[in-house]
Amino acid sequence: GVAAMATLPVDIQMQKSNEWLQQRRLVPASCGKTLLLVKQKIGEALAQEKPPVAKLAEILPAEPTAEDLTYFDCVRVLEALREAGLAEKNFLGKYSNAYTAKWADVIRRYESGTVYLADTASFIIQQCTYELPALKSEMKRAEKELAELQRRQGEYTRLAHGASERFLEQCAKRFIEPCEGHEIEDRLRACTSQLPPIFLSVAGLCQSAELVQATDLYVSFVRFSLSKAAATATATAVGVK
Repeated sequence: GVAAMATLPVDIQMQKSNEWLQQRRLVPASCGKTLLLVKQKIGEALAQEKPPVAKLAEILPAEPTAEDLTYFDCVRVLEALREAGLAEKNFLGKYSNAYTAKWADVIRRYESGTVYLADTASFIIQQCTYELPALKSEMKRAEKELAELQRRQGEYTRLAHGASERFLEQCAKRFIEPCEGHEIEDRLRACTSQLPPIFLSVAGLCQSAELVQATDLYVSFVRFSLSKAAATATATAVGVK
């Protein structure tokens, strides 16, 4: 029925949404001039000193401009001011707080002739035509960088694991307990205290009777071998003559 048809979405070409709104007289043909004035009023509101309301920092950027804000941002600003108790009105029905009055005036101008519809349509066109493609490109670039960083992380993790294994192997060869890197110098210096007993043990073995006998036997064997070699060489030389 008619009621069901009223709930169906309207298929409008995005780039012609403002034209569609004007053709159906949902916004006035002069909405462009009205929006310029609204943006001017937003700039005046932004130029005023902000009251200490925490929510305003969440709604308004660090250095906002009139072009950064939409009708819905302005509504949120006014709601935050009301919640902060800055919405008192005088006997004429106007806001007593000058900052609140500025934003209330902005919203009134937005809603006059429903020009906020035209502003919202322009915002959607801007976001879909330029901002979203830019964000997609930025996301692709970020994903590519993330993949490269993850690859490097995996490579560095493997290198670190290999270095750790080699470090443990070197510690085992030198009979050093595994330790932190900054402790290795002290551990190596401590190992030098093991050398004097080893040297004394070797010196004692060198002076033992067994080693002296073995040395004498080796010296006698070398002398005998040299004398035999010399005799053989002499006999060979005589035979040649």
